[in-house]
Amino acid sequence: MPLIRWISDRDVRVHGDRPFHVLDWQAQQLLNDRRAELVDEAALAELTKPELVEVAEQAGVQVPKRDAKGHFVKALTEAE
Repeated sequence: MPLIRWISDRDVRVHGDRPFHVLDWQAQQLLNDRRAELVDEAALAELTKPELVEVAEQAGVQVPKRDAKGHFVKALTEAE
């Protein structure tokens, strides 16, 4: 399940620009339409810890909330 984020202005206004997981075919369609981009480790590192917690919960990745940001980034990139 790829991790993507919205990049089109219209979608960002409606949904925000936080990363989220989608099915492979949905990611491919959004990437082809240039509405979203894949999120890499560097982009995840830019997020705040509460944002990383939210992304991890949405992705179903189990990381203790007390862990450092780096543990969240690593767990999310390995989950892809």
